[in-house]
Amino acid sequence: MSARVVVVAGLEPTGKAGLLADVHAVQACGGRALACASALTAQPTGGEVFVSPASVEAVTKQLDACLVEGAPASVKLGMLARPEVASAVVERLTRLPVMPVVVDPVLATSTGAALFSGGSRRASYREVARLRPVFTPNLPELAILTGSEPATDEASVLRQAEHLLAWGATAVLVKGGHGEGNIVRDLLLDVDGNESHYESPRIQTGARGKGCRLASALATFLAQGEPLARAVDRARAYVRAHLQAVPG
Repeated sequence: MSARVVVVAGLEPTGKAGLLADVHAVQACGGRALACASALTAQPTGGEVFVSPASVEAVTKQLDACLVEGAPASVKLGMLARPEVASAVVERLTRLPVMPVVVDPVLATSTGAALFSGGSRRASYREVARLRPVFTPNLPELAILTGSEPATDEASVLRQAEHLLAWGATAVLVKGGHGEGNIVRDLLLDVDGNESHYESPRIQTGARGKGCRLASALATFLAQGEPLARAVDRARAYVRAHLQAVPG
């Protein structure tokens, strides 16, 4: 039976990002997705972004429905939309047995439109860190969560990643796609101080939702029992294969 992965994320109706992209990634990586919508969004290319956060009751009722069959093998948290939703999700998940939790801190669209509002982003995600997750921020998200300028060198990336580990995260996978140059550099740092560095040629593509898919794939491979480093390798390979198949 496929490992069950609960996904909490915003619904973007084209499936290019958000909840539908998450579900696709989980299924493509061999898992069974249980989907919980934290918000309704519309993100038309070149148009105005619309965001309508779900109520706390709607999110918790969806989570309860996802958990009827028992605890999942892992959880992926994407867009949480507002502090009250983040708190409700943390409260519900802390009642479950310990399992892998992957957190993609979705704070804004690729064009900069806000996807989290109504309170402190840092305070909310520090609360999320109670779940002992693997955080998967890109460079701008990492800077926001640590109250820093975006890192421009390896030492700064490490220092900011350590900040999230100090909150209680088990590991931080920093995505380097917002860096400069034709080589994308990612960093995995775990709570024991182990570092893994990844370098890949940049894939020129207009595809969105790369972070969504990476975090969902990672959650799926962790649900299947893969060690973290191996799960990261497989998740990165899945995303690169997806990007190469998407028309530019």
